[in-house]
Amino acid sequence: GALRRGASGGTGEIGFLPVPGTRVLPGRDSCEGGYHSLASSAAIEELAARHGLVADAAPHEPPAAALVRRAVRDT
Repeated sequence: GALRRGASGGTGEIGFLPVPGTRVLPGRDSCEGGYHSLASSAAIEELAARHGLVADAAPHEPPAAALVRRAVRDT
């Protein structure tokens, strides 16, 4: 396969892909409404909070990493 680059040079810029379950389509200046809205660190933290999932992150990692690890461990 060929390497695909997005408009600003990022490989694929997956965060801008439109996905079902978001309120708006992503625009050229914001990936709100794209894959980023469902799978970003902030989105994972928000989803975990809605489900009452808490986890302590190590000092060097984003909170979403600890939340994903906890969710995987608990399933």
